Formats: sequence, structure tokens, C-alpha cells
Amino acid sequence: MDNLENGGSKLHQLMQPLNIIRLSCGNIRVRIAKALDEGDAEYLNAKLDRIEEQVTRLNQLLQDQKTEITD
Repeated sequence: MDNLENGGSKLHQLMQPLNIIRLSCGNIRVRIAKALDEGDAEYLNAKLDRIEEQVTRLNQLLQDQKTEITD
């Protein structure tokens, strides 16, 4: 049981920074919309989309690992 709890704890610790990255992307989008012209905003929003896609992908991989550990 200790290994199960330890594995779940480590996965949780890995997932926390992903949530911060995702929230930060949202905050950056708000600033971009207010501060930049449309062309620059589109470019940077596309980059943020890519970051968020990768965060979502990694988060799903970690969720899958968590499911495997707890099953």
C-alpha cells in the first residue's frame, strides 16, 4: 500500500505544475488581448495553444498512469 500511495503522491506532484502552466497561459492570453495588435496576438495565442495542447497531453498520460497504479 505504501508504494501505491507513494506513486499516487508523485503523480500528483507532477500534475501540479501542469495546472500552474495552464492557468498561466490563460492569464497571458488576457494580457495579450489588451496589449498587442491582432497579428502579434494571433501568433502568440497559437503558441499558447500549442503549450496547452502539450500540457493536456501530458496530464492525460499522468492520469492514465494514476489509473494503472490504483487499479
